[in-house]
Amino acid sequence: MPAPFASLQSGLSFFPCSSTSAPSSMLVEILTAVSLVLVLEGLLPFINPTGYKNAIRIMLEQPDSRMRIIGLCSMIAGVILLTLVR
Repeated sequence: MPAPFASLQSGLSFFPCSSTSAPSSMLVEILTAVSLVLVLEGLLPFINPTGYKNAIRIMLEQPDSRMRIIGLCSMIAGVILLTLVR
């Protein structure tokens, strides 16, 4: 493993709870999650920029209440998926 990532990797174990360096392991988990979000968020504008722009235009026309409901549903789905995976 390259030297810059060696310190991050050293805190990892197969069972995160059994790790002696829990804060380091938690940091790696958080950075992994943020990295995956960035990759997934970048897929649509990379693959179909025009469709992405149209989707943003449609979202801008929606009332705040509908956007909040969509956001809440997305968060609930994420928590359920995370619970099932973990």
